Amino acid sequence: MEFTWQQKWHTSHTFMRRWTLQSTLKSHPTLGWPHLLVVFSLDSNSGNVLGVLAASSPIWNIFSSAVNCQYYAIGYTDRKTTTTKRKSYRSQIFDATVLIYRHARSAYSRPKVVAWSALYAVALALFVQSQTYIQLLWKRIRVGDEEIVLYNGAVEALQTAFGAAGAFLAPYWTYAVLPAPIAAVQGVAMFLATYVNDISTSYTGYIVMGMLFHYTITLASAKIASQLSDESCFGLIFGINTVIGTGLQSILTLVLIQTLDLPIQAQYYFISGFFLLLASLWLLGCTIYFFKQKHSINLNQY
Repeated sequence: MEFTWQQKWHTSHTFMRRWTLQSTLKSHPTLGWPHLLVVFSLDSNSGNVLGVLAASSPIWNIFSSAVNCQYYAIGYTDRKTTTTKRKSYRSQIFDATVLIYRHARSAYSRPKVVAWSALYAVALALFVQSQTYIQLLWKRIRVGDEEIVLYNGAVEALQTAFGAAGAFLAPYWTYAVLPAPIAAVQGVAMFLATYVNDISTSYTGYIVMGMLFHYTITLASAKIASQLSDESCFGLIFGINTVIGTGLQSILTLVLIQTLDLPIQAQYYFISGFFLLLASLWLLGCTIYFFKQKHSINLNQY
């Protein structure tokens, strides 16, 4: 059954609204129970309880209700149907690999999926790199201030709240060119957060960068989902994009810290430059795309 663009967007819109809170929490690898201890003034015993509950989450998955079908692990099989002949384990792995390859090839054969996936991965890499080492930058700005630890936790909480607000704005501001100026603002915000030797300015720049990241990542996810005809591809494509983004962030860490051994402020100057480069490339790509579309329309008039 074929779906119109409006039906696909409505489906992806509903899916992204349900996924927004979960993606906001997952995109904060450093936002865990230690920050809850700071924000809510809990003791270490409460932190241990939170840690045990978080670590025991796979146990709850074991006892959760089963679904009617499975993907990729043993291929696509319906639990309601019975088969008289079971495939070997090697054959099941082969079938699952072929299915993953077909879904990935079908999805990434579309230029829009490739473009928005690249934006997704690069934005994720720059955000995680910025978030991971931001504590060192703040410590550099306010040397010897013990209260900064408490303020840092509060800023992380504010960044999460504003990030959720930014994610909820994505379904309303859907212009494809918007990631370019947003990435430029992120670059300027991180530059000011590093260059201006003021902790309030650094906090503000970090919050602005995080809020705009959640808008960008939600918009990119919705655009990707609207291009996928098979809902079973959603998890696969987003998983591949996340792996690519994590790999890019690892490369940034390797180059900036291990290879060049840059000081913390120089690292964030590079990150702000990467944001500006992303904005320039996205604007260039949008310009070329719109020019081709206009040229194609003019040719079709003759």
